Amino acid sequence: MPRVVLLACGTGLVLAGATYGVVRASEPPPVLRYVTAPVRRGTVTLTYQDTGQVLPTATTTFTLPDASASVSALRVQVGQAVVSGQILGQMTDPGLQTALSSAEAALQKAQAGLSAAESPATSNGAAASIQEARDNVTVAADTLQNDQALLASLTIRASANGPVHLLVAAGQTVTAGEALATQGGTTYSSPAAGTVASVEIAQGASAAPSTVLLQVSDPALASRVVQDESALAASQVALNNAFVTDSAAALSAAEAQARSVVQGDQASVAALTNEVAALTMRAPFAGMVTAADSDPASVNTPVVTVASGGRSVTVTVPETNIGEIHVGQHLVASLPAYPGHRLTGVVTAIAPVAAYTNGVASFSVTAGLTGWPKFPYYGVSSNVSIVLQKVKNALTVPLAALRTHGGHAVVLVLNGSTTKAVPVHVILQTPSKVAVRSSFLHVGTQVVVAVPTSSAGKLRLKARGRGVHRSGARRRGSRKGGKA
Repeated sequence: MPRVVLLACGTGLVLAGATYGVVRASEPPPVLRYVTAPVRRGTVTLTYQDTGQVLPTATTTFTLPDASASVSALRVQVGQAVVSGQILGQMTDPGLQTALSSAEAALQKAQAGLSAAESPATSNGAAASIQEARDNVTVAADTLQNDQALLASLTIRASANGPVHLLVAAGQTVTAGEALATQGGTTYSSPAAGTVASVEIAQGASAAPSTVLLQVSDPALASRVVQDESALAASQVALNNAFVTDSAAALSAAEAQARSVVQGDQASVAALTNEVAALTMRAPFAGMVTAADSDPASVNTPVVTVASGGRSVTVTVPETNIGEIHVGQHLVASLPAYPGHRLTGVVTAIAPVAAYTNGVASFSVTAGLTGWPKFPYYGVSSNVSIVLQKVKNALTVPLAALRTHGGHAVVLVLNGSTTKAVPVHVILQTPSKVAVRSSFLHVGTQVVVAVPTSSAGKLRLKARGRGVHRSGARRRGSRKGGKA
């Protein structure tokens, strides 16, 4: 065969092959009808994520107690690690020391008063005082009674029947025992010295028993009776006062009062003693010195501040999630300043009152952190993840597979070249995965997560209202929310 013919045939074959390749390359790929994912069994976890500032769990600040105090020695500096009980520095306060000395003196006096009140001698003396007051009342009453009887006897009365013979006249001065009148064989004598004030019967007149014959006046005796009455009244007042001050009830009350004074003075001494002891600044716990000033400007300026080694973080949780958070709940956290290090924590406090901002109520939640690295700083940020709900060993499907039909949750399962809606009960839903319960699903069942469409030479997948490139799309996540 001529060479030209062979060359022409070869060129034709090459051109035919090239044409076939171009045609085949320009044909569209087979149409992809559904994108599916298998049903799996596993754990679904819904978490709340937020960022908060890491602060010490405890902070103690020492300041000058008053204007007369000053720093006499400072033994630490900012950034220094300290142990519990370590001496940080010393302050002096002359005014506080003077107040303590005065309080101790007052306490000693009060204790002496209490000892006296509790002494048996006090109760014995009180009993003796009451008895003496009783005796004085008895003596005063007897004296008054005797003088009153003597004063009454100055009225002379007949003791028998018969005529009376008078021996004295009105106005006549008489002595004690002097005969005043006779009646038969009876002689009536003056019981005391005095003056015949009046004669009540005529000479020789007959008198019956108890008839008043004469009246003798004794001004001194009458004055003494008045004095006796005053003395008796004064003795009674003294006895009443003795009962008020020296009775068992009064002594008990006085003892209780003395004990109360002692207790009050003891409390004052203890408080001042603690204040004086606090002049020696000691670390209440292990931690780090975050402030140190040997010459503070005022009583409110920190001298030394110690932050504990323990750290805590506070995040803000909206009211929609706060019901799923409780004290004692565990969480995990990370530090942007220390990448790759995982922290654990426990919720220690939840604010009882919500903060209301822009129509949203939220609560401050504080958690103590453990597993802290050798990282000496405070105030850094921490990413916190709190587990709100967790379902273990559940059937799971991607969130994109979940649909609604007739108000019920369903997933689409491939049925040959078509799909079939299968009802499911949603146990827990997160932004990427859903735990479900269904008698129609099993591990490995393929559920539809997207339906692809082609336009302008680019394949896009329609899934729950979001477009996803076949090569994989970047999901935009929220700072707050859950994750599987």
